[in-house]
Amino acid sequence: MKRELQTTLKHELLSAGASKSEADELAAVAQRLQALRAIPESQTTRPHFRLVPVLSVAVVAPLVGMALVTFSQPSLPGSWLYPVKRLSENTAVAANPNYRATLMMRRADEVRQLVADDAGADKVSATLSTYQAEATAYKSVNYPAFTYCRSNLKQAEQHANSAEKAQIAAVLKNLGDVN
Repeated sequence: MKRELQTTLKHELLSAGASKSEADELAAVAQRLQALRAIPESQTTRPHFRLVPVLSVAVVAPLVGMALVTFSQPSLPGSWLYPVKRLSENTAVAANPNYRATLMMRRADEVRQLVADDAGADKVSATLSTYQAEATAYKSVNYPAFTYCRSNLKQAEQHANSAEKAQIAAVLKNLGDVN
């Protein structure tokens, strides 16, 4: 605020009955308001524009998560998406314990696919171990689920190398004890 305007404002305030200290104080406030008015609008951000990045992340993050979970479902051990698949399966089991039968059948199918793809005895062994844990935790008399698993494991056993055959045979033997 220019000096002349500030002087004129003080004079008018004093004429209106304000004390000298009140006139000085009000003139200072007017000067600060004038300074705020001088800030270009481009430098002031409106509150709703500040929310755009936050809302973008809030919308995009769940979509990316859902896409990762969806694309991870057919993955096999050794794939970078396999941990995402396992995390989503564990979440599903936490929400619905009966989903464990599906996991047990998936692991048996994974063993069959790994043997068919010659993925290696270490991956087959790890998946068989996970299958056994699922089958033991399932503890149900859902014979169709165990029949499906036994069928997949027997198919895998037919195409497996000798080390894998021995592991699959041991699991099939234990499978009889579980169901």
